[in-house]
Amino acid sequence: MAAEKQSPMAGPVSMAAAAQKSLILTLSKELGNTGIQVHELILGPMKTRDRLKHGHGKPDWYLGEKTSVDTGQKAS
Repeated sequence: MAAEKQSPMAGPVSMAAAAQKSLILTLSKELGNTGIQVHELILGPMKTRDRLKHGHGKPDWYLGEKTSVDTGQKAS
């Protein structure tokens, strides 16, 4: 999202997002003939323990625990 939509004061995040997007596209091309698939997971805002502790977060934001179940990855 940040790689394609500019937001004031979000330069470092946008730069990192653009680099990640480029890496995913490049890696996908490089591995195209091997049968290995490359997927990018783009998450929006997250409800972290700290945000919940301080009363921040919106109902439609993801919880870390829920995300790990949905992606099949163990939360760390």
